[in-house]
Amino acid sequence: MGFAQNRTQPATQAQELGKVSWYRDFDQAIALSQKQNKPIFVLFQEVPGCLTCRNYGKGVLSSPVIIKTIETHFIPLAIFNNKPGKDNAILKRYGEPSWNNPVVRIVDAKGENLIRRIAGDYSKSRVAQEMLGVLEKQQKVVSSDLRNLASGLRY
Repeated sequence: MGFAQNRTQPATQAQELGKVSWYRDFDQAIALSQKQNKPIFVLFQEVPGCLTCRNYGKGVLSSPVIIKTIETHFIPLAIFNNKPGKDNAILKRYGEPSWNNPVVRIVDAKGENLIRRIAGDYSKSRVAQEMLGVLEKQQKVVSSDLRNLASGLRY
């Protein structure tokens, strides 16, 4: 089975995941990150989740600018913070609490943090700022839409 077949389908996935097509396996995301030389955008999310989790999916993770940036420049990985097994092992690795509101980390191909974790700020601009910072450090060309969103303009 190819890597592309191991992604979620935005049309049928839980609303907490927004419109991003996510990988669901940490080891697979690490392998892809190494192969494609892209950082990993890790979403720790409660699915099914509370109103905050659903709103984050319907708002931040359904923004066309954020979707395009994540799917183009990052390996998108969703870790459910309320499930046993592999997801729970990743929660423990990063010291993330279970049954928590959305948290985002951007990590490298070794799983090391590239940013401070995003928690408690559920705005599109905060996610855009952190992605922009990572992409600029990597000297990647970024869209004016991402820059505008990062500066607080509405999208």
